[in-house]
Amino acid sequence: MRYTAGPAVQVGLLLIRMSFMGAQKISQRGNRTGQTISRPSENTFVEKLNAFLDKRLTFLFFLSLIFIAILSYALFDVRISLSGDDSAYIERGKRFLEYGNYPGYQGPLYPVFLSFFMAIFGMNIVLLKVVSLFCILGFQTFTFLTLRHRVPALLTSAVLLLVAFNAEVLYYASQTYSEAFYLLLVAWALWFYITHFADRNKDYTRGKQVGMALILAAILLCMGLARSIGYIGIIVVLLFGLCYRKYWKDTWLIAGAFVFVYLVWSLLKWMLWGKGGAEFSGQLTMLLQKDVYNASVGQEDLGGFLGRFWGNMKNYISFHFYEILGLRKYTREMPVSALVSVVTFVWGVVGLVVSWRKNKVIFLMGLYAGGFLVLTFFIMQVFWNQGRLIVPVLPYLLLLLLSALYYFPDRKWRSAMHVVLPFVIVLVFMTETGRLSAKVKEVSKVTDKYYGLTPDWMNYIRASEWAAKELPENVVVGCRKPSISFVYGNGRQFYGVMNVPTGSAEELLKQCQDSPQEYAIIAVGELEKQLPVSLVGFLKDNTEAFYFNGQQTLLVIKGEAAPMADFKHLLETAQVKREESITLKEKDFVIYPDELLQKLKENSVDYILSASLRADPARKTNRTINTVERYMGYISQKYPEAFVKVAQVGSDDNEPAIIWKINYPQLPDRVR
Repeated sequence: MRYTAGPAVQVGLLLIRMSFMGAQKISQRGNRTGQTISRPSENTFVEKLNAFLDKRLTFLFFLSLIFIAILSYALFDVRISLSGDDSAYIERGKRFLEYGNYPGYQGPLYPVFLSFFMAIFGMNIVLLKVVSLFCILGFQTFTFLTLRHRVPALLTSAVLLLVAFNAEVLYYASQTYSEAFYLLLVAWALWFYITHFADRNKDYTRGKQVGMALILAAILLCMGLARSIGYIGIIVVLLFGLCYRKYWKDTWLIAGAFVFVYLVWSLLKWMLWGKGGAEFSGQLTMLLQKDVYNASVGQEDLGGFLGRFWGNMKNYISFHFYEILGLRKYTREMPVSALVSVVTFVWGVVGLVVSWRKNKVIFLMGLYAGGFLVLTFFIMQVFWNQGRLIVPVLPYLLLLLLSALYYFPDRKWRSAMHVVLPFVIVLVFMTETGRLSAKVKEVSKVTDKYYGLTPDWMNYIRASEWAAKELPENVVVGCRKPSISFVYGNGRQFYGVMNVPTGSAEELLKQCQDSPQEYAIIAVGELEKQLPVSLVGFLKDNTEAFYFNGQQTLLVIKGEAAPMADFKHLLETAQVKREESITLKEKDFVIYPDELLQKLKENSVDYILSASLRADPARKTNRTINTVERYMGYISQKYPEAFVKVAQVGSDDNEPAIIWKINYPQLPDRVR
């Protein structure tokens, strides 16, 4: 009986034979798009490997889908992440479904997309996660349809299999982050553009051309509505069209179609929700700040953006990219390398340049990956440093780097690169499977939605569940992670206390000079002395703001002339020193306790959940995420009776979470 090796065994045998074969001269051969691409002669190993894989490409594609389904099941995680973004999409989708609220932050399309499934299945977290799996399968399908017969079979097979076995991509197949949905939209847009414009093999009627341009424009708009950075899609399509003279006419048609579709959408949005402007305008304003959480610090300058680019490039390229491929191991210190970043950057530029002449499909995908990364590196704050930000371009960046080896510009080195290329693919595949195996073992230990939670998060989540169950349905609870509380609280409304609003120090000082009322400024440290009751009462009733100058905290007191004269006399009697003047500095800011309290009242917040969430998730320290606690603290310094403790989850020495009731009846009329 004759034994016939299967496809996988044959590939393995060819790889072994490669080490004994020298790469030969490169010949010119046309591809389906009619462009000229460099390929080895028919007798070289790479050419034989291309021919072998080309006949089995459909088989490999379906095999990759099977692997994605099986491995996604093995990696399926029923838990909601602690970052809050995935639960925020669910929350906004639920509010859109129930109240028609426009989900304008972080891209409105994905919450709307989720709302359709919520309408059918309810807020079933597991089923919502399964939707992401189908998005990944859809992405893989469009990628295959785009690359087949247009990109060498070796590169196509490599991208399909490396994606199918990548633990980071498969992670998003069981999450409610927008990555899987966005990957699907990008793959759909690339396939549609290449099929109906770049690779069109017949003339369309004028009407059909316009129709195709409008459809493409709608898909590109969906990319921008899914993620703000998705608007890079229309820019990339226009740049690609301008790089090739024969596409100029279609390029202007697509540009006009996009403007039309965008205006129609803007009109529709204004009619339905009364909202104008771009979805990303709020995010952009925040990202342009030097400190994303403190607008008073001012806007970033050119040097700052260049610093962001360099810092982000080192973080995302030298660490996250290679860590995602399994070529680097994750550590808390996250060492980065400028050399690795620069070499990879140059490698990508070489791939972009050679693909411009050799393969337009790879050039388009590389142009998208490059544009996405450059914009991300310039605009994102360096401290965010999340690997998930480059996952949407991982397949295209891989293809671009591999194509640089396949189409290496120097003829003398090209043969050597064709020997190196298969080994690079096998190496990455092996490291990916090693990383994948470790992730599968880790996920297999998960028993329920609470598995792996540290005490700080366990107490926070249980406090959220307690609030949803025990408090009246019509009350609102303020907290630091409202979307997580929303999901664990089974859809209960929570209000996000995400930052402590600050004011302009310059405006306050100007107000002190121009106002007919009297002001006094005291260092908070001076109030630690033993003070008479009358003085404490006056401070409580007349505190205007807390002034921060980087060295100390100052208390700004405001009142009418006569009472303030008595107050100053009491200060002298108690030997409390007043600040005679303040030198304004650029980073000075102020906080108004009444404004903080009024903000809670305006949003109908009746209770607040404070917690001991760790600043360092890996270990318990004295540092916590204390936004809520600082918010309450500024109010309590002026109104000690403002908060009443209702419940506590967790002991005092075990990172507790506490539910507080806002004691509005005991507050002055102006802030009730």
